[in-house]
Amino acid sequence: MQQQTIPAPGVPIVVITSLEERRAKCAWCWDKNHPGVPYPREYSSTVCPDCEAAVDAQIAQVKAARAAAKAERQRGGPCF
Repeated sequence: MQQQTIPAPGVPIVVITSLEERRAKCAWCWDKNHPGVPYPREYSSTVCPDCEAAVDAQIAQVKAARAAAKAERQRGGPCF
């Protein structure tokens, strides 16, 4: 028998959407998949796994560039 957990009062219930729904409602892909159609106000700003990975890669690239610039400054190299 599977045990059900009831959240404490005031704790929001998070609904996990399917992968297909995340891709269909991706705010970043919307313009490409639905040209000329505005993003529906009732959708949350869901991001698909592909766009999420792209954002993570961008963040990693920025962090690496900042770390390299910091290391260069600590070595006394040219500051841009």
